[in-house]
Amino acid sequence: PLNWPSGVCAPLPLQPTALAKGPAKRPDRQVNPGPPPTGGGRTEREHYMTELKITWTRSCIGRPRNQREIVRSLGLRRLQDTVVHHDTPTIRGMVKKIEHLLRVEEVEDAA
Repeated sequence: PLNWPSGVCAPLPLQPTALAKGPAKRPDRQVNPGPPPTGGGRTEREHYMTELKITWTRSCIGRPRNQREIVRSLGLRRLQDTVVHHDTPTIRGMVKKIEHLLRVEEVEDAA
């Protein structure tokens, strides 16, 4: 043992903790993987045949930060910039949040 100065407590020995081991394993439980994939579904390209032509028309000055971030994540870099995205629920949700800053047109996929 070390001689510690008076008034100083000696450090406690390290104790193994329950968190160090990780969660308990239960071999009697198995996760149900569900049915095997059939491969007969439509691809994303077949599913979303329309596209959205999105044009940034109004400035983000004085707008909340999350709205400015949505404009950037859509790929718009400057005013009057236009991008084309597949018509997906994700893109629709982003457009809905900032529709007051954009002009949106639906176009049929040319390919």
